[in-house]
Amino acid sequence: MTNQQYLDTAVNVLEKRDGEPFKNLDAILFKFNSLIGFVNCKELHTVLDGTGMPAKDLSHHALREDHPVTRPFYLTAYRVILDVIRKYLKLDIESRNDRLNGMSKAISERLAKDLPIPQELLQLGEEIEVDEQPGDDYVSRHIRESLAQGERSQDSEMKPSTLGDMSRQNPGNKSINWHEKKYKVNTPHIPHELLDFGPGSEKKISRINDIDKFKVEINTSNDKFKYVEEHDADGTRLTMFIAECMIKEITAYTNPVVTKDMLDEAISSVYEKHVANGLSNINID
Repeated sequence: MTNQQYLDTAVNVLEKRDGEPFKNLDAILFKFNSLIGFVNCKELHTVLDGTGMPAKDLSHHALREDHPVTRPFYLTAYRVILDVIRKYLKLDIESRNDRLNGMSKAISERLAKDLPIPQELLQLGEEIEVDEQPGDDYVSRHIRESLAQGERSQDSEMKPSTLGDMSRQNPGNKSINWHEKKYKVNTPHIPHELLDFGPGSEKKISRINDIDKFKVEINTSNDKFKYVEEHDADGTRLTMFIAECMIKEITAYTNPVVTKDMLDEAISSVYEKHVANGLSNINID
């Protein structure tokens, strides 16, 4: 897809069809360059011109630019390929967002139980109507049991981890596929959002946004976040990275005079509790 004229024409056709600007062209072309395949069009060899020749040249490795089928073929191919790759990338982005949201939600729920967070900073849970699916009983039951224990008091101390009990309730100690389960119950958790902080913010890892409501924000365009996500085959590293961001921001927000040693202690305490018991074993594949 190196012919700029065909490319511009195909983009214009798609913009007119959709009634909106065509976005992410660079990403689409980058993805196209990694694809291997062929386009089958019988008209390239069955439709003959005035000289009795098909669109394919004598080498059969290129098309004759002077053939009446060549231009319509290229325009159609460019348009269809651009449209298909754009839809593929959109699905890929949506799948990634589901994966990250499921991961961060699971982490925020567990940290909400273990960190000394004032109740007013938590997003308290409420049960929502759901359709039960086969194999989901364990997840739904555990979350509902957690809700049944009631809200935390504002002066509550750090609670022991329940991950050991969860493992015993889960036959075979199977990992939970959070991004497929979605969430059947909105349990008490740390309000958070994973988002792109925008150009020039690549070195910023996380921040607190309390302009409207308290929320921990984690920068998905941060260089470390992107590196960890790209090189994390099973989700373990990214899970712990997101956890560290939340712990750091919560600890600093609730203690304005926090020191580096205090941050290290808060993060290390979570590792001590959870690495051996399950937080690093959340399956997000």
